[in-house]
Amino acid sequence: MKLHDRLVSVLSSVIVVFIACAFVLMGTEKQVRPYIHTPIARAVYERLMKEREFEEIDRDEWYRLNLDAILSEDVRSKFIQMKWDVDTQKFVDQSSEKSSWIGTQLWHALVTFVAGWKASKTSLNGWLNRGSMFVFSESQFLRLTGWKEDHRSDSLLDLGAGDGNVTARFSRFFGEVFVTEVSSVMRKVLVSRGYQLKDVGQWDSEDDPQKYSMISALNLLDRCDAPISLLKQIPKKLAKNGFVLIALVLPLNQYVENNAPTFAPSEIIGVRGRTTEEQVDSLVECVLEPLGYKLKSWTRLPYLCEGDLHQPYYWMHDIVLLLQHESAMIDEA
Repeated sequence: MKLHDRLVSVLSSVIVVFIACAFVLMGTEKQVRPYIHTPIARAVYERLMKEREFEEIDRDEWYRLNLDAILSEDVRSKFIQMKWDVDTQKFVDQSSEKSSWIGTQLWHALVTFVAGWKASKTSLNGWLNRGSMFVFSESQFLRLTGWKEDHRSDSLLDLGAGDGNVTARFSRFFGEVFVTEVSSVMRKVLVSRGYQLKDVGQWDSEDDPQKYSMISALNLLDRCDAPISLLKQIPKKLAKNGFVLIALVLPLNQYVENNAPTFAPSEIIGVRGRTTEEQVDSLVECVLEPLGYKLKSWTRLPYLCEGDLHQPYYWMHDIVLLLQHESAMIDEA
């Protein structure tokens, strides 16, 4: 047994003793929060309480929008209502199980403490095989695109693919799958999954004749330094009648991991309003349409992330848009 496994085993035994009394209290109608001195034991107790709290969440709310608050009839009419499905539940179940492994979570905490000052959070997640994301299931992707299960397109370029887990949800519909990623650790993970790497700074090069049936930027625009420039680059590599798939957390909060100390981007995504409904309206009208994009369909989905010792999983609210660009659209009439 490895040293860290032995240490974890001992710590876990100690934690069980501290938590036993907490379990007794958890069954009462009016709960009393026990005072637990040990930080780890307290964290585990809080985690148990979180699990109970999560059981009461109305997950249907994550998919709803007040469409009456969206001014554009065109935007309203292209909304597709989604719901919690089997694949989403499977991701949550796996995340909950993985995040409950006390030994693993303690090991992750130790590595993060030791290496966190030098490595980015993305690279740490790659090293530790944690922090996987979930944007949509295969069935939700098919509903959004209107494709059949046997649909096959030539090629996909997934920009900022991370560990490739999100890419894997829809990659089977393409003959070739290309990816970009800033993190060198994640690039190795992507190659191990069989994806073809494109250089972050060269994927849109005029010297490269490759064009793509779909280009996706899933939760990338609010995390990259120059999102407007990226939106201008994408159409250059789009095949005729190709699609662009964008996921963006709204209300918007731009943050660039590598731009310390301010973490601010050099380009601002100019959305107006405070609510999701107001911002999706202005995203289409003020950002995407002036750049030549045409909205085909869109939806609201929970953007899920694997949990840790504190809670089973994390989530934000994504808007996912299927677009085409006027430069790549062929009039079939």
